[in-house]
Amino acid sequence: MKKLILTAITLSPLLLISCSNGNSSPSRLAQARQRFDLADTNNDGRLSFDEYNDTRIAQASENPQAQFSTADSDENGYLSKSELHSSLSQLRNLKNQ
Repeated sequence: MKKLILTAITLSPLLLISCSNGNSSPSRLAQARQRFDLADTNNDGRLSFDEYNDTRIAQASENPQAQFSTADSDENGYLSKSELHSSLSQLRNLKNQ
């Protein structure tokens, strides 16, 4: 669980999906999609570790590979928008408990 929280906190600036009321506003979702798309340099709709590792979020991390692996729930070596969203949703649920 500690790894999940660390991953979600680290990835949250990339996605900006969490809101104080638990809902995502359209403008925040648009920002999240735009940031994801900017990180997705080959435009395949997912982030490879290299693409993730080039973000300033990963560069600020002590262990970007572990964070990436934790968020990569299907273990295919890529992060989808839904995997990132899921990590943040789990964090939001933990905060609300």
